[in-house]
Parts: sequence; C-alpha cells; structure tokens
Amino acid sequence: MGNPIFRPARPVLRGRGLGGELMLAALFFMALAGCSKTADPQSASGGNSWTQAGTVRIGYHEEPNNLNPVISNEAASSDVNTLIYSRLLDIDEQGGLVPALATRVPSKANGGISSDGKTITYHLRRGVRWQDGRPFTAADVIFTWQALMNPRN
Repeated sequence: MGNPIFRPARPVLRGRGLGGELMLAALFFMALAGCSKTADPQSASGGNSWTQAGTVRIGYHEEPNNLNPVISNEAASSDVNTLIYSRLLDIDEQGGLVPALATRVPSKANGGISSDGKTITYHLRRGVRWQDGRPFTAADVIFTWQALMNPRN
C-alpha cells in the first residue's frame, strides 16, 4: 500500500456525463466574461472621472503596516518606502549600482572600499535637505545604520 500522505488527488469531475462538460463550459464563459472591457466613466473634460493632472495613483492589494523603513517587514511597506525615501545607492535598469545620495559607488579601485573589505566610505551629495529644511549629513547615515543594526528593531 502506498504512502497515505501522498495519495493521488481525486478527480473533480467523475464519469463522462454531459454535466461535467456543461460545468466546464460554464466556468470557461464566466472566466471569459470577467476579462471583458467595461465602459469607463468619463468626466465632463473627457478624461476618466478619477483622473487628476499631475497625480500618479498606484493600486495595491493591502495597506502598508508602517512607513518606517527600519522596521518594515512586508511588501506593501517596502514598496511604498522605496517610492518616498532616497538611498545612498540605487539600482539601474541593468541591475548595477548607481549613486543616489552618495556621489559615487564605493569600490576598491576608487578607494571607497578598504583593501581588507571591512571599511566602506560613502561621499555624500551636497545640498540635500530633509523635508523640514535641515541638511542631510553623515550623522543621519550613522543614525540609520545603527538603527538597522539594532537587534531590537
């Protein structure tokens, strides 16, 4: 006797009756109807009623749990944080690192990574400010790094 945990699944439609074929046809047509285009509501200006010039709307299947990138641990929060916070480095279309808040990507060749690989130096862009007008400084990077490394977070 085979392993009861891995027994084959029972067929959903038993027999060769017309009922099974009708059920499959009904499911097919319901799925097809769900793919059809419906009329878009139009505003007086000719655009969709929800359209606002200069506004991008991104639909998501859930609300973010929080907007703190240090403690966010689910997809919605991470995706929103990516849109609203800048990083030292970003990733280009080919998957390579590019400067964002840093002026260059650290490497051994440019002296940004020490010969033993244990020290990385970032040169920060000048003129970057927080939303309250305070300048972005190395102290902000240190604070963020320490928060990320704190096991209580």
